[in-house]
Amino acid sequence: MAPQYCMFAMIGWQELLPLAIPVVIWLACGVISSTVAQSKGHSSCLWFGIGIIFGPLGLLIALVMPGAWKGKPCPYCKKWIHRDAVKCPECQSTLDS
Repeated sequence: MAPQYCMFAMIGWQELLPLAIPVVIWLACGVISSTVAQSKGHSSCLWFGIGIIFGPLGLLIALVMPGAWKGKPCPYCKKWIHRDAVKCPECQSTLDS
């Protein structure tokens, strides 16, 4: 019986390097997209996926997108309202400052 070898054991690192560089670049785009999106108030997991799928294009989109809308939940009905609102437009309750 002939010995079985792992496919990667027969391939040197010189042959794998051209494949490893794009993978590292795409992973870096995912991590950086995630960090940028989180700093702007968006979902970091979602933008990690977008950065992985679209690579440098996903990173570019994360850099130019606006920040998330900053609001607050109404303490009575839990709907999102403007942070400076005095009265909730949904339940009509008067809000504290």
